[in-house]
Parts: sequence; structure tokens; C-alpha cells
Amino acid sequence: MPELKIFDVKTKEQKFFSDDFASIKHELHKANIDIETWQLEDKNNNEKIAAVKAKFNFKSHDFVDIDYEKIGLSKIQELNQKFLREHTHTDDEIRFFIDGQGLFVVHHQDQVYSILCSSGDFIRVPAATKHWFDMGEKAFFSCLRFFGDEKGWQAEYTGSDIAKDFPLLADW
Repeated sequence: MPELKIFDVKTKEQKFFSDDFASIKHELHKANIDIETWQLEDKNNNEKIAAVKAKFNFKSHDFVDIDYEKIGLSKIQELNQKFLREHTHTDDEIRFFIDGQGLFVVHHQDQVYSILCSSGDFIRVPAATKHWFDMGEKAFFSCLRFFGDEKGWQAEYTGSDIAKDFPLLADW
């Protein structure tokens, strides 16, 4: 079940917190972010995957399995260098968390939405939306990712260092 914190961009003050799904869905809708909860016991559920691809006109998907104990600190640090910088994508960013957790942080107008996603959470961040992702230093999560471009995940970095101004997963 997700949790949401909303911060003011200028003051960095937290303005909102909720772990109530209906409240979270309502607040995220204001930033055009969709969140759902799914039951998907099998990452190879081809029917569900095909439905998501068709709905959003995606051409490919992959499965990411990140476990700190298996890949080590240096690989986690390398991945965090990519994901913890504010960026956008030409596609919607869609993730379905099968296991573990991660923190999606979206910069929308004058607010920062920190969305703690965990097993069963399906999130869609619209194309061209500024955001970053924190998997934590001791990362553990599995998720399905969907792509409109067959090349997969490609970021367009904004050059902003805003991510350093807001709490990380370790601070949750």
C-alpha cells in the first residue's frame, strides 16, 4: 500500500501525508499521476502485461530485480547516480512493484510528491514530468517496467539538483 508526502518546493516544508489509498489517489490525480493496486502473483502474467501495453501503446517491457545483497553497494551507487537526478522521459513511466519498495519523487509545479511504492502498487508518471527515483542504499525491489520505445529506459536530465533538497527513502 502506498504512502504519500507532499512538500512545498520553495520552503521544503512537508504539507501533506497520507497512507489512505483514496486520499493518495485524489492528491496524485492533481499532478496527473495514476496509482492503482494490483494483484499479480506471476510476473509473467501475459494477459495483464498485454492489457497495459495496449492501453498505453507500449512496445516492450522488462522485469527489474534489484537486491542489494546480490549486486553489492557499488552497483547500487552506480544506479542511484542515474535515478536520483531529476529527469523526464518521452514516454509515460509505468512501474508495477511485485516485491520490495522504492520512492518515486515527482516535481510538479510548486510541489514535490514523494510516493512510497511497495508490493502491489502500479504507478504511472506522465511523459515529460520531472521526477527521480530512490531505491535506497540497501535496495530491494522487483518490478515490471513498460516502454513505448523498444530501447527501454532513457532519461532526459534537467540539470537541476533539486533531489538533494528532499528526503530520501532512508529518511522515510
